[in-house]
Amino acid sequence: MKMSALNGWSLIGSLNNETRQIDDVICEIQDHNRRRAALHFMQHKLLKESTEPQTGIFFWVPWGDGWRLETFFDSQFPSTGSIELDHARIWSKWANTLLGKDESNTPRAILHSYSGIPRGRVTKTIVRKFPGGPNERIYLVLHGNDAPMRNAGKIIASRFYLPDGRWKFAFDDHERMTKDDVLAIQRYLGRDLGLLKKAAQFN
Repeated sequence: MKMSALNGWSLIGSLNNETRQIDDVICEIQDHNRRRAALHFMQHKLLKESTEPQTGIFFWVPWGDGWRLETFFDSQFPSTGSIELDHARIWSKWANTLLGKDESNTPRAILHSYSGIPRGRVTKTIVRKFPGGPNERIYLVLHGNDAPMRNAGKIIASRFYLPDGRWKFAFDDHERMTKDDVLAIQRYLGRDLGLLKKAAQFN
């Protein structure tokens, strides 16, 4: 697989269906670390070539006793026809990888539960500080007010290469977690993630 020739959608498709032939036997490769590493390498390659600010989506993912931030840039997941970068589409193809499970297929029990962990979107907009003034591009870090750490905005801004003073951490009702999805994720992982209290206040 030549990663340089793939965009994010085709890379995920290739990783989710990766096989290796050993003698006459074709084996599926089921390794979440390998899949994550390949996607991170593609992202690292982009950021090495350009330090332009990025837009896209993110998830806060449970990892050991803490959390890690997983980012997906619009520039690596081009919109073609009806396919665009959104949480539901990434989740349906990549949930097990996000949750640290080796099986590549997202199980039916959590197939639509992308609102079960904190998530958000980085987007850009044009504003004017005063009437008749110049247009200025700023970046919005849209979130559901449920990130698992206090300095979430700064971490996200850094990972998306957002310029200092040109981004805002903005609550968006559409990015909040939902109680049913949190419960589904917790049942699937077999542990309490400490998210229900934050999800419950919105339901």
